[in-house]
Amino acid sequence: MRWTHASAARSPISIVIRPSPIRLLLFVAALAVTGCGREPAPFSAADIAANNRGVALMGYFDYPGARDVFAELVERRPDWLDARANLAIATLNRQEEGDETRALEIFAAVLDEAPDHPRARYMSGLLNLYLGNTAASLEHLYQVAEADPDDAYAAYFIGQNLLQEGRLDETLDWFRRAAEADPYLRSAYYGAGLAARRLGQGDVARDWLGQYQRLSDNPRARLAEFKYTRMGPKGMALAVGTAPESLPTEAPAGPLFAAPVDLAIGPWPLLPAPSLTTADLDGDGAQDLLLAGARTQVLRGAGAGAYEA
Repeated sequence: MRWTHASAARSPISIVIRPSPIRLLLFVAALAVTGCGREPAPFSAADIAANNRGVALMGYFDYPGARDVFAELVERRPDWLDARANLAIATLNRQEEGDETRALEIFAAVLDEAPDHPRARYMSGLLNLYLGNTAASLEHLYQVAEADPDDAYAAYFIGQNLLQEGRLDETLDWFRRAAEADPYLRSAYYGAGLAARRLGQGDVARDWLGQYQRLSDNPRARLAEFKYTRMGPKGMALAVGTAPESLPTEAPAGPLFAAPVDLAIGPWPLLPAPSLTTADLDGDGAQDLLLAGARTQVLRGAGAGAYEA
């Protein structure tokens, strides 16, 4: 779902954050958990599973469903700031009436407790930009860019703020920074081209816009928009988990390729022979087969050249 940019859909407005019942509930609950100086309790497997289920629903663009999952999780664990940020991102993308303000309130509550929280700071900047509050947006995004100079999206949206304010020289500089931080961020080239054109730098503008066009068919190219998956990494719901207890650190012994083996599979009398890929899928030392064709099959290696479905 795409947001309509504030400059095209509404006049700039000022957002005054007043404590909503939800925010007060979160604040009181957080005091109950952290006010006596205790460390937050460890997150349970159920907590982690619920958070990651909400992230998966965001990936399916089921924003209302994701919000319900995160809201239930936050009610149970109000001390989990990343879950509260996930709730705000899901609320924002749900796009019901007033969801922008609700999301901004949640981010503000997170920043009250953790002023350096990167996603809450970044998304507060984007929301204020969307609502037309460029001064407040710049205050947030400058802090993000200072803490993470390699964040191309923060640099890009700073450029968007400055473009709205007519500060064209600074605008061009920030779009240039965004393109340097992420050479595949097409939107940075387009923004730089617009800024250069308004500055009367025709040749410079053509160069930037030419680079924008050259990336049009590049599968690695990205756009920056007020849209989930296009707001940058700090605009995404965050999954959590634990790393595997152990990872292989040494290459396995033996030759890179084993001796060829004749396979007694087929024939396919009326169909073309399938393509074959081999890999040790289950790590048991025997090669497994993927037969991709009219009827795709996976055959597990049983050793000594034998295979089973």
